[in-house]
Amino acid sequence: MSIINFFVLRKYFCIAIFVMVMQNNFAQNFVNLPNDTLIANAVFNDVNVFNITQKNLSTGLLVLKWKKIDVKAPKSWELSVCDIGHCYSELVDSSTMDPLIVGDDGLVSLHLNPLSEAGTSVLRLQIWDTAKSNKIDTLTWIITTKVKSGLIQTNLSPEFKILEDKNNATITINQELDHRYDVLIINHSGSIVYKKILHQKSSVINTEYFSNGIYILSISNEFNKFNTQFIIQH
Repeated sequence: MSIINFFVLRKYFCIAIFVMVMQNNFAQNFVNLPNDTLIANAVFNDVNVFNITQKNLSTGLLVLKWKKIDVKAPKSWELSVCDIGHCYSELVDSSTMDPLIVGDDGLVSLHLNPLSEAGTSVLRLQIWDTAKSNKIDTLTWIITTKVKSGLIQTNLSPEFKILEDKNNATITINQELDHRYDVLIINHSGSIVYKKILHQKSSVINTEYFSNGIYILSISNEFNKFNTQFIIQH
């Protein structure tokens, strides 16, 4: 082999080694599953759990760190987060997972309770391998509560019947007799949003300006008391 060929081969060998090293430096040691964005619906008055898993591709120890970028959610919603080794009671700003050995996967788990308020929450986090802090992924959760306006129970008793007109945003209370009765409407936080004494056989309540959410409708007279719920979703 000539000296020239030797130096040419050595040059290409060095280039190949350099490319391998650079690929190793920039290759990511995990992949997010099902992907880096999770879109889902939540149910009211329950803790909903939404997981994004980090599939471990490393051949050694993997340490993952994440940091909150931003979060938007209705005021009453309760959000918290868990990862490998930690389960927080709130949505903390950042965390470092316990080290993962070969075969163990990472996890960022959003826990969300919308209570009785309809709306949408968007949470964005950054996550990276602490050994490769130049390679950062962004995780996004888009969680929505969807409800239909309506009464959960329309026939409270033979004495009272309720009719709902969604187009005109009204609730009509019909009673068989001309008795005096009290009407209370209470929102999900326990505040009274409507209170009135009625005498007519048919009375109309305007719900146009009620906020979205679940309400308790209470009807009482000197003989009986009845409660039902209805949902407002404009």
